[in-house]
Amino acid sequence: MTPLTGCAGTGRSTRDSTAASTAFSMEAAGRREEEQTCRGYLGGTGEQLFCTAQFFKGLFFTARDLVFIGEEFLKMLDEFYGSVSEDEFMELLPELRMAFTYFTPRETDKIAAMAAGLHGKEKHAIMNRGEILPHWYAYGREIDAYAQGRMEAEHG
Repeated sequence: MTPLTGCAGTGRSTRDSTAASTAFSMEAAGRREEEQTCRGYLGGTGEQLFCTAQFFKGLFFTARDLVFIGEEFLKMLDEFYGSVSEDEFMELLPELRMAFTYFTPRETDKIAAMAAGLHGKEKHAIMNRGEILPHWYAYGREIDAYAQGRMEAEHG
C-alpha cells in the first residue's frame, strides 16, 4: 500500500483542489471541469487514491461550500467511501478527519443530515447510536493515537 505522504511533497493535490474551487465559482462549464477533477481523485487507484485526502483538505479549505450546493459532490463522496476497501479507508481516515476540520459544527451537522438523506434516513438515525461496541471504541482510540503520533512527528 502506498503511504499517504506520497503526494504531500508535490503540491499537486493542493493545486488541483484550488483549481477545482476556482472552477466551481464559474458557470456550468467550469463546474463540469471541477466535477471531473473531483471524480479523478475520488476514482483514482494506488497513489492517486492516497492523494484524495490531501485534495479534500485543499478543497474544503478553499471552497467548503461546494458540499452544500446540490447533492452531486456529496454523492461523489458517498461513492468514494463505498468503493475503498476497509484497509484503505482506515489508512485514509486520519487525513480525512483533518480535512473535515475545516467545517464548523453546524456544517458537519448539515453534512450528516444530507448524508443520511442519501440513504433514506434521518440525521438522528446516524448521529445517535444507542451503543458503541467495545471493539469500535478500541479501534477509534488506536486511530486517534496514530493521528496524534503523525501530527507530532510532522509538526513537533
